[in-house]
Amino acid sequence: MDILLLLLFLCFLIILAPVRLRVHGENGSERGPTLDIRLRTWIGLAGIRLFFTGGGWCVGALLGWWTVWTVPLRRGEGRKEKRGARVKDEAEADVSDGFSARVERFVRAGRRLSELSLPLRRTALRLLNGFRLRRIKCRVTFGASDPATTGRIYGYFVAASSLVGATGSVDVTPDFKTQRLDGEARVEIRIYPHRLLLATVYLGWHVALAWFSERRKRNPPDEGIIRAGATG
Repeated sequence: MDILLLLLFLCFLIILAPVRLRVHGENGSERGPTLDIRLRTWIGLAGIRLFFTGGGWCVGALLGWWTVWTVPLRRGEGRKEKRGARVKDEAEADVSDGFSARVERFVRAGRRLSELSLPLRRTALRLLNGFRLRRIKCRVTFGASDPATTGRIYGYFVAASSLVGATGSVDVTPDFKTQRLDGEARVEIRIYPHRLLLATVYLGWHVALAWFSERRKRNPPDEGIIRAGATG
């Protein structure tokens, strides 16, 4: 019983306590492009690490600041063939269903989205409220194949840097002569799992209500049976 209460208490702490997400990307060094994504629990003792180097993607377990276990991520050919066969079967099924069936499904999906427009907007706001930008540091030199494209992207970076504020610094240098992408970027985000869970429960509740409402419209109760039951 004591062990069960301890596990429930730990689960309660995990749900309520924030999770730290740190992303570090670098390009232009001798190692080539690298990306390191670390997700740690609220006290930072354990976590998950996903990183990319020249050899490919790897996933590992974190204990403190050390990576205690890693395994490479590889995509099998059998999975690709199975996915291609499934997509082909779905395409053939769509063709065989006919135009009227596809139109009916499209109209039904649009009706569902219109009924869930307000819950979807509220869910999106609640999901955004579950993330907090803690720190960002970016130092990038980039250049596109077209100087006009480089200038347009640089304008987007300048507009985004004004929104960062005191949480970090964004230093972007455009290169109008060559096509390149060099530099380093660090981002730290705090995630609140309980807010994400509440947003998911809110959306699931409204989806269930919409589903029951649609089933009731498709299969209305028989008036004769209702009247017979009322008179009996």
